[in-house]
Amino acid sequence: MQPGTVLTDVGSTKTDVVAAARKALGAKNAQFVPGHPIAGREQHGPDAALSDLYVGKKVVLTALPENAPRDVGLVAAAWKRCGAFIHELTPERHDHIFAVLM
Repeated sequence: MQPGTVLTDVGSTKTDVVAAARKALGAKNAQFVPGHPIAGREQHGPDAALSDLYVGKKVVLTALPENAPRDVGLVAAAWKRCGAFIHELTPERHDHIFAVLM
């Protein structure tokens, strides 16, 4: 990844994704801002796409201590442009909450 590039994800678990990202990205892991949109459908593929899928939905960002506030802000702004509401949790707290809910 080039300097200034910011990477995110849309996975439903975070601690395992963060561990994999740290292993794969090494020193560039600071450019990875984990996220989890709480939206989806049972259908898949291009024919199931909805232009307003994230409007009014929650997205949980699980920023890492090494993330620059600017990078977290860029990811949050992208989700807000999709109409989502942003919440922030640690990866561990995210997984605890969602494990209880599921």
